[in-house]
Amino acid sequence: MSLKSGVSLIPSLLDRDQPVLSRDVVEQRIGSKLPDIYVDLLAPEHHAVMFKEGVRIHPIASNPLSAQSGFQSVLTLFGFSEGDHGIVANYQRLQGRLESQFIPIAEDGLGNLFMFDCTTLNVVFWHHECIAGENSEQAFSLVSEDVASFIAGLEVSPEDKVTDTSSVVKRATFNF
Repeated sequence: MSLKSGVSLIPSLLDRDQPVLSRDVVEQRIGSKLPDIYVDLLAPEHHAVMFKEGVRIHPIASNPLSAQSGFQSVLTLFGFSEGDHGIVANYQRLQGRLESQFIPIAEDGLGNLFMFDCTTLNVVFWHHECIAGENSEQAFSLVSEDVASFIAGLEVSPEDKVTDTSSVVKRATFNF
């Protein structure tokens, strides 16, 4: 499986100055093998990537951050760098907070993570500000059956267009 038509990756400018670890080192530090399809998607540089256009996914199970349409945004896919947008840094940051079976692979831009569950091979969404607690069952929701389905499910978000202008501010005046 590959990216849908129109979904284009661009290098993330964050962490570009950070050294890139080898796949073996990353997998050793997280204690798990990463799916080949994810590693191949990051090639050849293996830095974090973003998307040329806004991207969304329709998770299997909705969560409080899903839009009314059922979709939610995906901002960044983590890479192999040692910086903040590296898989290892995000994995280590979560140690002691979450079970070690969860490997962060992407984020939504709000601090919530898409994680590879290396025991079930599913991709889950972690809502870090879940009212029931960040380790509660409600904080995790199923996004896809595997990483290949996650990648294949990414699609370009339609442009936000206002079609009904009756609720739009037409004029504002400020007197200071």
